[in-house]
Amino acid sequence: MTGLLGVAVTIYDLDGVAIPGYASPNIQSIKVSPRADVVDIKNQDGDESGALFSNQQITMDLDWIPEGTTKAAAKISATSPPPGARVKISGAPVIRKGWLSDAINGDADYPWVFYGNSDDNLKNDSHSMMTLSITRKIGMPTYSKIS
Repeated sequence: MTGLLGVAVTIYDLDGVAIPGYASPNIQSIKVSPRADVVDIKNQDGDESGALFSNQQITMDLDWIPEGTTKAAAKISATSPPPGARVKISGAPVIRKGWLSDAINGDADYPWVFYGNSDDNLKNDSHSMMTLSITRKIGMPTYSKIS
């Protein structure tokens, strides 16, 4: 598998406009996790005989070093987008997870959506790190802004 060199992240605001400063952050790691809610079905003897799966989703944590050509640009790359922002990723390794043959790249069929979870890890003796958690849900191929 290749590294993360060349991975591009573009974050769009609620109006679908790309937010400047996120186009190609210095990605350090990507963690992808498929999840689903499971209800076990038991037969008359009390043995598990089946299962119901719902709320299938893939979550991803992107870790990057906020940086830019100026201090102001670096601060922009460390700013969390608004909840509901859409995220498009390209150039990452193609990995199958859950129902998606390419769980990381793209955004057309099941967009990555930011639900408001992010972390800033600011350090005195080394570089800062930004973590952005985003989610793809199987039952939500599109999303809409409610004005």
